[in-house]
This record gives sequence, structure tokens and C-alpha cells, in this order.
Amino acid sequence: MIAKRIKELIKSVGTGPKGSKGLSRSEAFEACQLILSGEATPAQTGGLLLALRTKGETAPEMEGFLLSLKSFLKVPSTSTTIDGLDLGCPYDGHARAPGLWIPAAVLAAKAGLPIVLHGYQDLPAKFGVGLVPLWKKLGLPISRPETALTDLNRNKIICLSQEDITPELAKLAPIRRELGLRSIFNTVEKALNPMNLSHMAVGYFHETILAPMESMVTAAHPNASITFVGGQEGSVGLFTHRPTKIYRVNTDPDHQLDTLPPVKEGLEPVAVPPTEEAYSNYCRELIENPRHPHRKALIWQAATFLLLGGITSVMQEALNRIGDRIHKLDLT
Repeated sequence: MIAKRIKELIKSVGTGPKGSKGLSRSEAFEACQLILSGEATPAQTGGLLLALRTKGETAPEMEGFLLSLKSFLKVPSTSTTIDGLDLGCPYDGHARAPGLWIPAAVLAAKAGLPIVLHGYQDLPAKFGVGLVPLWKKLGLPISRPETALTDLNRNKIICLSQEDITPELAKLAPIRRELGLRSIFNTVEKALNPMNLSHMAVGYFHETILAPMESMVTAAHPNASITFVGGQEGSVGLFTHRPTKIYRVNTDPDHQLDTLPPVKEGLEPVAVPPTEEAYSNYCRELIENPRHPHRKALIWQAATFLLLGGITSVMQEALNRIGDRIHKLDLT
């Protein structure tokens, strides 16, 4: 019966331009359950993901997959929402520039904002430098699900690995790498918000995906204040040389497409080879060198996190709070 059901779901989305139809939220939830439970074979999993990608994922499909993925979370659930900011960046990493968001997150946490980062490594489509190996390269610990809340309360910032929080999805990495394409999991995994934080910043690349992403995230996190950030390589990292578009959901003001100006118009990204070593060196130099060309951009990025995390609604106040701590910043 299970094998027959999987084939039915694949047929629904993979018949072709005239015969394919989208899955309902409940069907998508079921499909994801079959995939993550291992009841779907690798061939069936790859076929379903490829068919969804070719057809184009719909809002109900994203909702079903995200809700299903949340049911596999290994992080102990909390009875109340935790005040803080969840940073949802692409798990396929950065391939063109390291961005400012990791050291800025550390700085914003030292200014009093609890922050949760989560990611993995070596995933398509970018196959860029992933968060988890870079975090380790910087000498920072990966938190385990059972100690995540304690670590967050003590350090104000934690990084979680997909391998620990949703190991069933991590086991699909070889299939995803063989396909070499984006799949629906690229969209849903970054919107997981594993610690149920009150505020979320989720990166996006194309504005055409904003409507289904909004539907997906609000279905899974109806009480969170959410901001979609069209940052570097689809991350929450602000551009240093041009404005960054943001889109607010469940916030005040709501449903507003806005831009955050760069610190200095035309400040191009520093050329950095896409390796863990080069990216970690960039982050360290940014923190240790007051004359680094992106130092002001780092402060601006960290201050933006304070705004997105609800610490303050006034940029100048956020900048002041960050400025008070920049000279004491380190990665430990």
C-alpha cells in the first residue's frame, strides 16, 4: 500500500505539462513523511523532488513539507515562544562572498539579542561554504538539541546542525547532491525556526517566491514576526554596495516591501575565494581590524538584526547599542 501511495503522489506532480497537478497541503505533508521516514526509496524520493521542482512548488506543497519537517525536529519543544531572532539562511552556503551576517550575529547577540542559526554543508544548488563547517572553522561550538536552550540562555547565540536537529533530512544529502538541483527542501529547511523564536529573518532570492513563502511560514509559525530579506545569495546578509530589499510579515507595518540602504553606495564586496579557510579569515579580520573596509557595514548589519529581532525600532538606537560593543568583540 505504501509503495502504491508514493507512486500515486509522484504521478500527480510528474505526469507532464498537461497532466501534472499540485499536491494539497495534506498530500504534501504525507509525501514528506514518506520521504523522511525512509519508506520512499531513493529513486522515488529523487523522482518526487525532481517532479516538484520541474512543475514548480506551490504554497500548499511548501506548507505541507515544512509542517512535516517540523514534526521530525529533535529539539525539545518549549511551552512558550522564546524571545529572539531565528536567522534562516540557505543551507547550500555562500559561493561568491562570505557576507557579514555570521560575525554580525555574534555582535548582535553580545548586544543582548538571542540568536539561533542553523544550517548544514555541501548541498546543491550552490555547493557553497556552509554555515556549519564555517562555524566550526571559527572555533565556535555546534549546540546539541538537548542543550540548545541552556546554551542559548548562557551564550545568547547558538548554531544548530541539520545532522542533529533533523537527521532524517540530513540523510537525504547524498540524493540531493546527486540531483545537483534546488529542491523544495532548500526552501523549507531555512524556515524551520527550530527553537520557536519570536522573530524570524528568512533569506530569499527571487521576489516571485515571496507569496508562497509567506503562506508557508505563517502556516508553520503563525505567531512569529517575520521579515524576508533579499540579501547576498538569498541570505539575510545585507549587500554592502546596493540597497537590500526586505518584506515584512506579521510585523508593524505589515506586508511592506522596503529597502535597507548600504552603508556606503558602491562599497563592493571584498574578493574572497570560496573556501572555509578564506571565509573564516575574512570574518576574523573583520572583527579584529578596526580599519577593515567593511567595518561600518558590519555594525550596520548587526544593528539591522536588533531591528529585526524587536530589540528596538529605531536604527540610530540600534547603531549606538552595537557601537558600544564593537571594540570588545571576539568570537568566543
